[in-house]
Amino acid sequence: MRNSSSLFALSRQDLPCLAGSSVDAVEKGAYQVVTADDPQLVFCGTGSEVSILVEAAEMLTGEGIPTTVVSMPCWKLFDKQSAEYKKSVFPKGVPVMSLEAASKEGWAKYSHYQMGMDRFGKSAPYLKVYEYFGFTAENMAKKGKGLVKFYAEKEVPWLMDMPEL
Repeated sequence: MRNSSSLFALSRQDLPCLAGSSVDAVEKGAYQVVTADDPQLVFCGTGSEVSILVEAAEMLTGEGIPTTVVSMPCWKLFDKQSAEYKKSVFPKGVPVMSLEAASKEGWAKYSHYQMGMDRFGKSAPYLKVYEYFGFTAENMAKKGKGLVKFYAEKEVPWLMDMPEL
C-alpha cells in the first residue's frame, strides 16, 4: 500500500475488532477472517458488513454448514494477487455470497449471489435500515442456506478463473 492511495475508514457504529485483520492482510485486498475446514459456503463483504457475516457464519457452522468469511476491503489489490492466493481465499467449488449495504454493483465478479442495495435507500437509524433491507445475520444465514441448496446438485463456477479480455 506504500505506492497507492490510502484512507482512514471510520464508523459511528459499535463494531467489534475482527481477529485476523492486519496491514499485511489488507494489502492483499481480501483475506479470510473466519476459516472453515471444507467450507460449504463463503461469505464476503467489506467494512461494517463483515461482522454481520461472521455472526451468520457462526449460525450456519453451528447447523452443520461450515462457512468461511472473507473481508474484501479493496478489489483492485485483490485482482493483482496470484491465482494461487485467490484460490486460498475463495476455494474452488464453494459458492460465494456477498453483502454490501451500499450497492450490489461490482460484486458479481467475486460472488455467485449478492445482497445489497438495488433501489433508493431509506432514512432511519442504521439497525432499522439493515433490518428493513435484510442485512442481518439471520437473513444472511437463511439466504446462505438457500445458496448452498441451489448448488447442491450443480457445479459451482470458480469466478476467479475469468478471462481478462
